[in-house]
Amino acid sequence: MPKSGEVLIKVMAAPLNPSDLYYMKGDYDDFDVFKTHYPNVPGWEGAGLVVQSGGGFMGWRAFSRRVAFTRKTKGNEKILGGCYQQYCIADASHV
Repeated sequence: MPKSGEVLIKVMAAPLNPSDLYYMKGDYDDFDVFKTHYPNVPGWEGAGLVVQSGGGFMGWRAFSRRVAFTRKTKGNEKILGGCYQQYCIADASHV
């Protein structure tokens, strides 16, 4: 269940970029660019259908629409759950 200001997206497509490969190999951890807590699903961005809204203006506006989105972050920290999974929670302002 998404919190206020978040949406639940059914992922339909997610690209494989060089940055995803670096992330999967753990290269970003060596330089402290992003702090990653393992196990973690990779994938920085994707496209899909918003199936549930946590509320808020942006969340309700995106509900039941096809969107492009980026994975949820908090500063330099990646929140668990990247775009290479069936469903992903994203900030409504990032769709």
